[in-house]
Amino acid sequence: MLFESQQKLDVTNRWGSIFIKVAAGISAVIVLMYLSYFYASPSVTVENRSEFVIESAIINLPLSRLDFGEIHTSQDNTIYYDLAQLDGQYEYHLLLDSGDLLEGTCGYITNFEINKRVVLVLNDIGEISCQF
Repeated sequence: MLFESQQKLDVTNRWGSIFIKVAAGISAVIVLMYLSYFYASPSVTVENRSEFVIESAIINLPLSRLDFGEIHTSQDNTIYYDLAQLDGQYEYHLLLDSGDLLEGTCGYITNFEINKRVVLVLNDIGEISCQF
């Protein structure tokens, strides 16, 4: 007999072990790339620290429009955006459940800002503050 049954079993176990190691390595690389994307991508967060409900929160960037939707009291929402942007400002439009519309600009945006975090906070007296 060319191969004994014990040798066949050893070959099968070896290939199975190699396959598991390669699959685990590829999975680890994919997870690392996914997490790296969120680390490198800039983001905008809208925090609602007021007694009002934000019915609509929209932030306009030079090349993007970020629509945060409805944000309830003591909640926040974060959106990541593309690194490739033209120079400009963050223009915000917040519609409150009281009917008030808060509009303005804050901060400056440029191309390829890695890991930039912008936080717009609606405080309890209805004013917007920007944190970078």
